Amino acid sequence: MQGDGNLVLHRTDDGVPLWASDTWQQPVIRAVMQHDGNFVLYSEENKPYWATDTDGNPGSFLVAQDDGNLVLYAESGAPLWASDTVQRFGPVAVPGFLPSTRAPLFGNNPWPPGTALRIDVFGLPVAAVDATGMGLCGGMSFLARDIFENGTPQLRGRSSREVPVEVAQHILGRLLDSFKGPGVVSRWLGETQALGHDTEFWGHGLFRRTLAEIPAILDDIDNGTLSPLGLVLVHSYAPWDVFLNHVVLAWGYERHGDVLTLRTYDCNHPGEDDIVIRLDIGSPTPSKVITTNGTSDDATPGEIRGFFRIPYIPADPSPAYVDGATVAATAPPPPRFAPGALAQVTLTVTNTGSTTWAARDLHRLGSQAPQDNTTWGTGRVNLPKATVDPGERIQFRFTATAPAAPGRYVFCWQMLQEGVSWFGQASPRIRVAVGATSGVCEQLHARYVDLAEQLDDVRGQIQQVDWSEPDEARREQTKLVRQAGNLRKHLDMVEQDERTHGCAPS
Repeated sequence: MQGDGNLVLHRTDDGVPLWASDTWQQPVIRAVMQHDGNFVLYSEENKPYWATDTDGNPGSFLVAQDDGNLVLYAESGAPLWASDTVQRFGPVAVPGFLPSTRAPLFGNNPWPPGTALRIDVFGLPVAAVDATGMGLCGGMSFLARDIFENGTPQLRGRSSREVPVEVAQHILGRLLDSFKGPGVVSRWLGETQALGHDTEFWGHGLFRRTLAEIPAILDDIDNGTLSPLGLVLVHSYAPWDVFLNHVVLAWGYERHGDVLTLRTYDCNHPGEDDIVIRLDIGSPTPSKVITTNGTSDDATPGEIRGFFRIPYIPADPSPAYVDGATVAATAPPPPRFAPGALAQVTLTVTNTGSTTWAARDLHRLGSQAPQDNTTWGTGRVNLPKATVDPGERIQFRFTATAPAAPGRYVFCWQMLQEGVSWFGQASPRIRVAVGATSGVCEQLHARYVDLAEQLDDVRGQIQQVDWSEPDEARREQTKLVRQAGNLRKHLDMVEQDERTHGCAPS
């Protein structure tokens, strides 16, 4: 109680007043928590000058809480009145979330060739805009929240250019979703055009509007929810300059005096847990500088004009999980092999998808041509390490055993997840002759392999004939079928020569 009759609640660390009864210059001398549940300020003559108006609640009690709120509770524990001065000092963070362990580890651009914004009119495609150089920050922030809320694995690829096109297209779709919330487009336009400070003509400036957003943002974090923020980086009246702004995801906060620090996931700084936004929230006027150690746009380095909370629209993150692999036999079996002979072989495999392979999830290398064969002594090879991240290259080394029966066999392998699916590109088919190993046999086998590869190529061309012009397609198909027939005849002749020389082809 102050000497001027005003009851004031002050913050202990810096003395800032948080609440007052507004009874200054009144003859108030005491505050009484009455048995009837009413908290009243009286003068020396017992005249009431202010009260909580909570009478009729005997057994009530008043508590000055550690969070800065003065609350009058009923005997049952239900709040009857409060000063509404909760002080959020933190540190508070969304449990279980860190950008380094839960958000995508690749950056905000460039994207793989083929990433495009497709424009439809009445459901018909009319244009496609190249999006390989676009920043998709709204989509990245929404995807990070999708992944966290659905409990799906972190996307651990390090290069945005190397993610599958399907993943980039999904992120582009989530970017469009970030504009679909109520009033989001008009909010972006209005905040980009707004002056930073209050004016008599234009009203509240961007800084004051930013302060008004903070309670909802802190509520999100207090409730364990990631909060998407639209960062206003530029001041412009051109509508297209909206895209020079940025989006981050707030996941924690702390406060020291009037300085509030928001911890954010910024897709321009993937994998970094120390990216923050800092501002003085003590007063909306004059407007103050908002700083960050994140973003990398054309705005003033380290400064943000303001920000606002973007309504989140949930989505299934599964389209962002794409399995992909390339397999190359970097040390294949020899082209001719004695029956039962052993050879050390190496296949180099690159994870070209967006998922992380794990030995515990039964990601393996499996035999093809035909699928699951054990021609070379085994049909499966385990991962050589516990996990393989997107973009990572590994080598499978194992001992191949030639079949006991002479003949011609195919060496071909592909990645799979047991019980789920095969995925990615299989290694090129390598034809290996098992049997006699004379110089003539080696020459005949080399000739056979060359002709067989030509035949495979022609068969592929037959499957890809464009039938939009039927007459031309029939002529092209007839020509290719004739080529395939000639190659098949030459292969038969080589096989006959192999039998003549005892090379034992299949």
